[in-house]
Amino acid sequence: MRRWSMVLLVVLMMLSACSGEDVTPAPDTATPTEVFEQYRSALIADDGQAALALMDSDTIAWYDRVVEEALTMPREELEALGYTEMFTILRVRQVFRRYEIEAMTGESLFVDMIDRGWTARSSVEGVRVAEEHVEGNRAWVSFQAAPTEPAMYFDLEDGEWKIALSESFPLADEQFNQAMEGQEYIIETYVLEMLMTLTGLDVDEAIFDGPLD
Repeated sequence: MRRWSMVLLVVLMMLSACSGEDVTPAPDTATPTEVFEQYRSALIADDGQAALALMDSDTIAWYDRVVEEALTMPREELEALGYTEMFTILRVRQVFRRYEIEAMTGESLFVDMIDRGWTARSSVEGVRVAEEHVEGNRAWVSFQAAPTEPAMYFDLEDGEWKIALSESFPLADEQFNQAMEGQEYIIETYVLEMLMTLTGLDVDEAIFDGPLD
């Protein structure tokens, strides 16, 4: 059960670019560790706008893509995605109707997800940064549970550190795959059961084929 809890923690925390130039942070800009603490506080407060202000441009582009995929992606392509992206698309399809998704942007989806408390407070309240590493316009922090392993990445954009949340999604996928290794399961069934557990709502299997009208 502990293994499932750790996988769910990573996925939930991550339910939210590198220019190549060596940019100097603006005077008095928040450090990556301080930015993470701001993000953690925003999640605990269900404050989507505060969390959005900390995201890098690639993360917003990732959520833009999720909105488009939630509207148009067919089952066979959806099932070929990594767990984090597939799960996010299906959760959007479960909670929102087609006309609501059509009115969304990546930013509005991200804000709504945080405001709705899709990241449980209990999953982030005890998380603390162990180490911070900065190299030019790139940085990462580790958490106390695994102090030598990068857990969250940052990019310097316009002189401020922004959370490169989308860069951590492959890590969540890898941890999910490791946790499921050797297990006999059907991914579609697992995802539907997880959605029901998290939301307390019935799940229509038809969301694998597209949004509900």
